[in-house]
This record gives sequence, C-alpha cells and structure tokens, in this order.
Amino acid sequence: MRRKTIFSKMVISALLLSALSGCGKKADVDYIQENDSRQDAVSASDLHLNYSVSNGRTTVNVDADVNTSLSTQSAPVATAVRCDYTNEDITRIAAAIFDEGSYKLFLPYSHQSKEDITAACDAFAETFATYADKSEIPYNLLAECSYAQSAKASGVFDPIETDGTIQYYPTVKEFCNYCNIRGTIDGKDYQLSFVQTRKHCMLVLHKDYNEELTYGLFNQLSPIRPDMLETLAGSDNICSYSTEGASTLVTDTLSRMGINDYVVTDVFPTQTIRTVYDIDDTYQVSANYNKEPEISYDSYLVYGGRSLDALTPVYTTANFQPELTDYESMDQDENGTISNYEDYTFYGYEFITANVGNDGLNYLIVSNPMKIETIDVDMANTLDFSQIDTIAQDYINKHTFDETVYDITDIRYGLIRVSNEEDDSYQLLPAWYYLAEGSEESKPYYFPSAYVIINAIDGSIYNDELGYIYQHRNKSD
Repeated sequence: MRRKTIFSKMVISALLLSALSGCGKKADVDYIQENDSRQDAVSASDLHLNYSVSNGRTTVNVDADVNTSLSTQSAPVATAVRCDYTNEDITRIAAAIFDEGSYKLFLPYSHQSKEDITAACDAFAETFATYADKSEIPYNLLAECSYAQSAKASGVFDPIETDGTIQYYPTVKEFCNYCNIRGTIDGKDYQLSFVQTRKHCMLVLHKDYNEELTYGLFNQLSPIRPDMLETLAGSDNICSYSTEGASTLVTDTLSRMGINDYVVTDVFPTQTIRTVYDIDDTYQVSANYNKEPEISYDSYLVYGGRSLDALTPVYTTANFQPELTDYESMDQDENGTISNYEDYTFYGYEFITANVGNDGLNYLIVSNPMKIETIDVDMANTLDFSQIDTIAQDYINKHTFDETVYDITDIRYGLIRVSNEEDDSYQLLPAWYYLAEGSEESKPYYFPSAYVIINAIDGSIYNDELGYIYQHRNKSD
C-alpha cells in the first residue's frame, strides 16, 4: 500500500446547504491534506442534541448523544479498488480453515450428474435408516436431502465437468462463477463457498447446504431489537455466547483464514425461522408449509467492516447491500418488465456479517472484498460538528418526504464509500450518520436507516443507496 505525497493545502468552505445548487447532482470534491492546522471538532467530545425540525409536512425529532472525540483523531481519505477472490485465494483459504485432508470440491445438486444425484439420495436414505426415531434426524440433513431429491425428481440434469480441482466454475448463463468446498473445521462439518458475478463477490462459510449460492444469493437472517429479546424469547432461550464471545469467534475465524482487514462493529440478537420437513417411510423428505415453522432466538447476528485508522462504516441496512441498484433509472415497459437491469446494477458494499449460535458459527460472509490502493490523506481537515449539525437541520428543513414523524436517536461518525465512475475506483471518506429509528411496523426487527449522511470534509450529502455524494437545494428554489 503506497501513500501519495500531497503538498497543497485543503481548501474547505464552511458552507451551508442553502447556498448549494443542483438538486441530486453528483459532486466532485478534492481532498487535500491540511499540513499545519485543522478545525477543532467541538470543545466538548460528548454532546446531547434534543430538538425538532419541521418543514410543514415532515417532522424530525432529534434526541441523541454524540461523541465527537474520534472525529478529532481520525479523518483519513483513501482510494480502494475491487479485489475479488481468485482461484489462488480459494485454495489458500480452504487450506487455512479446514482440517488437513478433510476437504474437497462439492458441486451443487443442480449441477451434478444423474448418477451422482441418485447416489446422494441413496446415501441420505441409508443415513436416515440408522435413526430409530426420525424426529432426531438433524434439520440440516433433511433440508439438504430435499434439495437432492428435488433435483432427481426434476429429471433435468446440467452437470459441470470437473476433475475435482478446487476453483471457480460457471453455474448459470449470466456471468456467475461459483466454488463450493466441503470439509471439517475442528471436527465439525462446514462448507466454504465463493461467488463471483459482474457486480459482486463474496465468501460464505456455512453449516447448511445452500443451493441459492449458485445464483449469487444467500438468504441472511434479520436482526431484532435488543430491548425486545426477552419479551420474544424469554430469559432461558437466548444464545449461550455473549456478544463479546460471538464477536471474538468471528474475528478469530477470519484471522484463521488469513483475513485481517475487518473489525466487528455491531452485534444483535436474531430470529431464526425454520420450515418443518416431513419424512415418510421410504425416506422421502418434503417441506410442510401447512405446519407452523419453528422459531428460535438463540443466536446473534454480527456485523462489521473495514477499519481505516479506527474508522469503520456505520451499521445501516443500506451499508449491507451486496449489489447497488438504481431502480428509478431503469426502463420498464407497460407490463413492468425491465430490459436494462444490468445497466443500473453496481458493485455493492464491502462488509462482513455472521450468525453465531449455541453450537458456534452458523455462517460467515465476507462481501465484496476490496484493496486499499493509496492513502490519499492521513488526516483531512474536517468541519466542526456545529457546522455538520447546521447542515443536517438545513437538509431536514428542505427535504419533504411524507407526513411521517421521524425520530433520530443515534448520530455516529464513520466511513462512507464514494464511487468514482471514471476509473472504477472508490474513495473512503469520513462522514456523520444521522440514524432514524425503524417504523413501528418493522418491529421486532431492527432496520436502522440514515436519514441523512454528511461528508465530514465538505458538508456534501451522501446517497448510501447508490454510493455517491451530491449537492442539493430546496425543490421550490
């Protein structure tokens, strides 16, 4: 990682957004090091904000503690580039995480031959026959068997030719490379999948078989509000791990794979909903959607991201998108069919997320790995927080969304990633997130969103749905 030498000073205007023009216009900003001085963030590092802003329709209530100490110590600017996992990475990570001699390539059932799928179904039947009580058959075996039996029953076989080499294989007509490896980690069965498409790349370490990964998809769990856990689960049905223990398990597993770029930022309880599977006397497995699913609360969701000079992305639902999609710009015909979806789908955000249960790691995802190409500025000159908050109030006053009342209960300092369309690179910048509570309808799930994200360097507004900064004005101007 090389560093740029920057000689000229950074010129930052202490602007208010009322002076800005070009609603929704992307802004280009030069970030140049201030070598001899920088503005103080605020005189006190801990603040409490309590005010309301209303523009006639939308009302925003702000009631949040703010710690500005990190903003006085960390304000890096870096350039990052996409860094997909290669075949060499796949073999290296597999060797590092699996028990020696325990792992091999495992193709999804949708891409196995008729003979291999038939053999797999027979093997499941033999395993199930060893259980005197069918209710004791592990859930993950029943779920996987249902995939294998469905593939056999379909009569459609699309095998991938392979000699067992651990590497990417194409799985669908649209560009999607996939590799799945089976083995044991400390004696426990796990699978390690790698997915690469035009718009994202990810590593998934998981216990349960997952056919959707062959299409670049993984159905993640949703966090629930920590203050609702005991009400939902009761005091005896929570995870045996502590939040600290769950965090440590995730970072230790990443380190074991040789991945040390990420830190854990948030841990939430989660709700697991499992479909009920029936098994008959001939060992045919079928999902029974007429039965109530099994619901449990005995695991945690762990979230994190890249750490740059102690600065990380802030947890919001937008920051955990594997792909970014500009739906508004897509062309739709009279039937609602979109013909240019790929043109408006972009490389998603880099993040980690994991599910930790009583038996350890259920899954771990590293999404869209990147590489820091340059540190452009070690310590950028930033606006003080009073200016940031003035900009936030101005933004609230000028943007009418609906007649909803929004409550901002958390204001945090973190990283944003800005897309550079000219050379497919990205800038990592410091910013302030004003986080709004989720709606009452979303409870018990916890889906925090940023009402506004403000670039800490120049006060521009960041669009976290698509990854760019822009300037705005009142639509009535």
